[in-house]
Amino acid sequence: MLEDVLQPKRLYWLAHVEMLCSDPSHRQTLADALSAWMCSNLARSRQYLSEVVRVYCWVTSKLGSSDPFTTPVFKFSPTVLQSNSTPTLDDTTLDRLVTEISASAGNTNNAQRLLVHHLQTQMVASMPSDTCHAHTEGDGMESDRLTVLVRNYSAECTFKTNGDFLIHAFLIVLKLPPWASSMLCLNQMPYPLMKQTYPDTVNAEVRPLLDATMDERMDAVAWASPSFVAEDYIVVVALLLEIMASSAVTLLVNGTLLHNLGSGVPHPFIVRRDDTTIATGVRHASVFYYHPDGLTALERVVAWLRFAHDHGDAPTRHICQVVMHDVPRQGDNPLCKFSS
Repeated sequence: MLEDVLQPKRLYWLAHVEMLCSDPSHRQTLADALSAWMCSNLARSRQYLSEVVRVYCWVTSKLGSSDPFTTPVFKFSPTVLQSNSTPTLDDTTLDRLVTEISASAGNTNNAQRLLVHHLQTQMVASMPSDTCHAHTEGDGMESDRLTVLVRNYSAECTFKTNGDFLIHAFLIVLKLPPWASSMLCLNQMPYPLMKQTYPDTVNAEVRPLLDATMDERMDAVAWASPSFVAEDYIVVVALLLEIMASSAVTLLVNGTLLHNLGSGVPHPFIVRRDDTTIATGVRHASVFYYHPDGLTALERVVAWLRFAHDHGDAPTRHICQVVMHDVPRQGDNPLCKFSS
């Protein structure tokens, strides 16, 4: 949690003592640390996260030569979310955005969200990445066995473990601009953002997702589609997470892409980029392994399971045994009942 990594008293000290007494050359180090803490930790409180953003902007504004009283600010119109796009941030515009947040005493929610998204995007881009190669040692039936497992399990799934996570992932990846959800905090839901983005049609956008039965969701999955369908990937991964019922594995979605970097577990991820393209893959040991564009939703899920299997991931063990046809004895795997 952000409040644990950067305690409020420490933030206060940084803002009121460190900034006044420290060598100015240390300010870039401080700005980098604040940025990393914001990007890689979930916050309990939106108010506290906003305070961290403001301190970051204050530190950053001290690094440049801009005068907060003369630099034109980056102003948002009330309908900025309705464009469902991400404003371009060149260096000049970024300086103006930082100036607005650090100098304004008013509501800068959208400015802060855009800045945090920018910092997250830059941090992801700076981290190691590779391709999540599809392994060929299987018998080619992995996607079929995964389909059977998910369809059979879905009949008794109540999403007891992850609640409305499936709906939230749909909204964040498919309905909202990428920057909008960058500052969602613990137990905070994206519905208010949806209301701002779709003021006249929010019920039409959200209600079908809330009302859909599991049978309807299964019927909507394009199991045999030769192309990637993001909705299907989210549904299948969400169901597998319910099967595991483990807090150790999560589907990383946009603003959470950098959370819990110290985890040694291979986490699947899905991200909607600023150009509206969608990427998926596996994050493991602070490295992003991206799926090739040509893989279907099911092939991408199998690639994640194969990756997890190869790295000895315990939470996915029973699922991998079923999907990879590696079940030793019927009684050893509780998922065998869903495999046929």
